[in-house]
Amino acid sequence: IQSILSVSNFQIEELMTEYLVEDLGDLYVSPGLVDINLHAGEDGLSSVTKAAALGGVTCVATSNSITSSLYCDVAPLGFVSQDDCAFGFKTHLLKDSLKRVQEVLKTKPVLVFPEYPEQVTEVQSPIKEVNCESSESDDESTDKYSELSFESFAISDFFTGLEATPKKDRRGSAPVITLPKFATDRKVSFPRMPRHSVFCTLNMPVLPVPRQDIPFIEKAGISEESYYQHLENFPAEFEVAAVQKLLPCSGKIHFSNVSSALTVETIQKFKPTCEVTFEVSLPYLYFCDRDLKPCDTRYKIVPPIRNYDNYLSLWELFKNKQIDCIGSYHQPVSPLKKFRANYHENENGMSCIGFTLQGVWTKLRSQIMPEEDDNYLVYLSEVLSKKPSEILGLKHKGSIKVGNEADLVVWDPYFKFTVEKTNDKHPNMNVFKGEELYGAVYRTYVRGQLVQSSPVGCVLNSDN
Repeated sequence: IQSILSVSNFQIEELMTEYLVEDLGDLYVSPGLVDINLHAGEDGLSSVTKAAALGGVTCVATSNSITSSLYCDVAPLGFVSQDDCAFGFKTHLLKDSLKRVQEVLKTKPVLVFPEYPEQVTEVQSPIKEVNCESSESDDESTDKYSELSFESFAISDFFTGLEATPKKDRRGSAPVITLPKFATDRKVSFPRMPRHSVFCTLNMPVLPVPRQDIPFIEKAGISEESYYQHLENFPAEFEVAAVQKLLPCSGKIHFSNVSSALTVETIQKFKPTCEVTFEVSLPYLYFCDRDLKPCDTRYKIVPPIRNYDNYLSLWELFKNKQIDCIGSYHQPVSPLKKFRANYHENENGMSCIGFTLQGVWTKLRSQIMPEEDDNYLVYLSEVLSKKPSEILGLKHKGSIKVGNEADLVVWDPYFKFTVEKTNDKHPNMNVFKGEELYGAVYRTYVRGQLVQSSPVGCVLNSDN
């Protein structure tokens, strides 16, 4: 960006002799999005960056292998086991990796996923066992999380799904999680999910299919309660315990994919004394348990989408400008691994690329007054562009100012549309298909180049 002119100093006749001048009318020009939490998975970075760029993303941070053409810039992330990387290290929190995390914090920022226990066989249920026919008072139960310590469990590196009982000879898969007995044989009263009369998957026609016509649901007996079992197996308190294990600390640390308002409040307490940031991902700001369709495993992620109270609390924190940044948490999973008969055997991951800007803005505008729009649109640019750039050390991205790269998104915040198609490798896997959103993206520029049919992205390093 060479210069920024005010309207009063804008001499169109003089500029037209040297530049192509366009009047964008009532459209908004915002800084390009920087997605700090994205996984290419089996789709590949070429497909994922193209879908991201068409949604206004101009840079993504990922630890995926970069072997294909790119449609937006990529900031490579390394793992803590590596000696060096360009922009930061990335890790799932493991008890054995804590020492290494403390070492690399002295040199580069670390992006930590504060996730969940690998084994909890010795931990008692923190949730009161409730018989559906029981009428005991809730006052008799106590919260047992206060008695737990971080040493009571280990943090797993990767997850593909929970298993109620151990399995042997699972070659090439993620660690098997052994759950305590209470997770499989207790009677629990679950809240009822809202009824949906239709269900659609990639292997089905594009038009919605009546639920009773989907064979694997009927044969497998997947129930609406399966999601709430999944939710109870990954409580927010484990996330808080993981954060408390690393804080306070010296060095720059970023907690990625925070799902709980309780965790946000915990991190905020350490901000005066620690250089700590965090990001809340799109699924937790757009969905809650009330939005999930029965047995639709496309919404199965870790951490899980939490309840309505947590959803409201996250939005209160956002409106009070207490959330540092937002990522997409795009983690595509192929249909063969996502629609298995047993709910808990389905891999965790959600396809949501290309809709971070529109999804967050759609939910936000329904909670604020029209006169507050401009104020929050500026804040939206901060959490989607400026702050992620600062966390990664991208000095010339994230804001519109002289000297910065011309990473721009041209969009209309007030245009309402229904998502009829996506740019994913498996389009029907994207959870935003069929959603009504505000904020049509018309153009995306990466370093001044319009993203169209040809790749314009590059791999960033400390020099460029």
